[in-house]
Amino acid sequence: MNLLWYWMLDTPRGGITDQGKAAAFTQHLRGAEGQELETSLFLDEHGAPHFVRVRALRARDIYDTDRFVDLVGVACEHMLSVLKLAWHPNASYVPMSVFIQEPEDGSGAGLQVQWPSAYGFNSAQAQGLFVHTFDHRESLRLLADGLDERVPIQYRFLSLYKFLEIRYRNDSDHWDFAALRKACDPQLREYDGLKLPRTFQAELKHLRDRCAHIRTGSGKKRRLGVTALNPEALKEVTRMMPLLREICRTVLNSELDGKVVFNDLRSWGERFSRETESSANIVPSGLNPSTPAAKASD
Repeated sequence: MNLLWYWMLDTPRGGITDQGKAAAFTQHLRGAEGQELETSLFLDEHGAPHFVRVRALRARDIYDTDRFVDLVGVACEHMLSVLKLAWHPNASYVPMSVFIQEPEDGSGAGLQVQWPSAYGFNSAQAQGLFVHTFDHRESLRLLADGLDERVPIQYRFLSLYKFLEIRYRNDSDHWDFAALRKACDPQLREYDGLKLPRTFQAELKHLRDRCAHIRTGSGKKRRLGVTALNPEALKEVTRMMPLLREICRTVLNSELDGKVVFNDLRSWGERFSRETESSANIVPSGLNPSTPAAKASD
């Protein structure tokens, strides 16, 4: 049995199919534990890169993904690096992927992707956000960069880290974690419940070092920092990002004092399988998230 992963390149161009379609090229990869992959690039009718397919060969069943997933991620990210250099420096994937079992005849899959209206726009909300966050524009940019899935995750982490650093790290380079816990106690209790080997402050510093430096430690203990091609380091920072995002959301909501309330900062990819609760993720003061024509407070 073969398993298939697909990634579409931005911008979407309707459905994707590899049935009866030749790949621009296919590269065979073998993992350290014997996993075998075929990574293929498909072009659109104009000869531009359209989507990437990774085929995991000889899986035991459709649930046999753990053996392959790290190598699949490496192949996906390496292909994107290649496309940035060989095609366009702004090449990026649409923020979703498709996973499917391949038919036994090895014919690939035909997929028609329809986009739900998760990107609904409310101009009144946008105006309220512009007005009420102008004095917080540096923080808003750090938050936006931390949420931008086109940005490598190590830089997204550092953006959210800087968001907190400018608030809770003083001129003597000491963090006021007591103040941070007071502001975000529910989120930090959630971290405590994960039972990780490091305290929140130690984990924050650990991940900051791994994201900021290509290698950490010394001698034989030196370790590669966080990159998309280092699966183990990537897992460490990935598990922290949702919690860090919630901490930053809570802090900013408190500072905006109800003029604008950020309700949901999850990415489109995290939310797309669920029915959205509103047409926007930002709710001006005094309005329910489901209010269709929300207006910013004065």
